[in-house]
Amino acid sequence: MNCLETPNTTQDRAKTLLQTPPNMRPAAIILTHRRAKTFTTRKLLLDLGWPWLIYLLVEQRDPDLPEYKRLYGDEVLIYDREQVEVDYFDNNGPTSVAVHARNATNDWCRKLGITHQLQCDDDLYGCHLSTELNNDLRWLYHWRVSRLPEWCQHYLFPYVCLQLWQLIDRVPFMRAACIGMSSDCAGEVHLTRRKVMQAILISQRKPITFSARFNEDVTTYVTLNSLGEVTPEFDLIVQQSKPTQVRSGGMSNEYKQVGTYIKTFYTVLRWPESITIADLGLVWRIHHFIRPHIYPKIVPPTVRKPD
Repeated sequence: MNCLETPNTTQDRAKTLLQTPPNMRPAAIILTHRRAKTFTTRKLLLDLGWPWLIYLLVEQRDPDLPEYKRLYGDEVLIYDREQVEVDYFDNNGPTSVAVHARNATNDWCRKLGITHQLQCDDDLYGCHLSTELNNDLRWLYHWRVSRLPEWCQHYLFPYVCLQLWQLIDRVPFMRAACIGMSSDCAGEVHLTRRKVMQAILISQRKPITFSARFNEDVTTYVTLNSLGEVTPEFDLIVQQSKPTQVRSGGMSNEYKQVGTYIKTFYTVLRWPESITIADLGLVWRIHHFIRPHIYPKIVPPTVRKPD
């Protein structure tokens, strides 16, 4: 914080920065399961200066539901997975999977009048400027952001969310957006990835229905982008999450039950001509590999060179 700034001026600056348009009612919805005392995303959002509502979406059969209610009261939203319509891509398998929760957020947004949601996994614990992770200062705006006043960096996360929501509403072919993932920023910084996972920004003016019993996020964003409905990953700031398939709760048990190969194969079923199963880069693990040609890259007529 600048030595001439007081806490009050900091808060006033933040309020100006985060002025919500009157036609917007944003909220964060955390999808959580069997982690009433261990999930980390709510604390992270509060630490990042999140100024809007926060809800926890819990399935009514969750054994931790009484504890969620005791700890978080009215923030807890309950859904019944049997009442949520889902295309599983198969005929049988575990039913305590995340795709129900993702689609249930649309119903709750309608009930509560939420116009824009940040749909979060429950294991996020950190968020940083991407330059802090890899020291890649080639991008001028990264250099500028890394030198903003401390108060601005603190509220940068909700400010970025607000701007991306408005961008989704304004751009006809933009369907959703995602806060960058630290695993994607281990090397160079990219601004053209078309993936949405873990912290997904959605406008309820363009609601999204997820499909597939497993890997529902990947399957859905690949499908949208293949149709020209872009879902960019914004990696100026990046989120950090706990190791997947290791911690108790969440979907770890379901992943272990079916195995990573089967989990990944649901996306292959949807796009067998463009997606294969491969090993995952630095740490060997079976994962999907998306061939870039599946995403159309069409130059608008307004910017094409004359024939």
